Amino acid sequence: MGEKQGLEIVLGAATILQGNWDIRFVMCGEGTAKSRSRGEFGKVVSRCGVVTPLGDASVFSNAFQKLAVDPDRRVSLGMEGRLIAEKHFSTEAVIRKFEQELGKVVYD
Repeated sequence: MGEKQGLEIVLGAATILQGNWDIRFVMCGEGTAKSRSRGEFGKVVSRCGVVTPLGDASVFSNAFQKLAVDPDRRVSLGMEGRLIAEKHFSTEAVIRKFEQELGKVVYD
């Protein structure tokens, strides 16, 4: 059998959620500050929390303190995170996406 194009996409989809702490962060339903997340998940986190540069403790601390005194923003970010998690990171959603990507490799 020859090498199929797109296998790296399937393998990438299979490992995208290897750090489930990121998913727990989104599903908690409470907006918070987080150091930069890698790849596409960083874009997701920025919609439901405050993402700060990796290794910049001062910026992280300031972001966290601002959220600590703004419960309305925390709730709003948290609700957005919960919706994102339910739509894109539930077991069913992840399996469906994996099957779609696998199908592209197998049937293309």
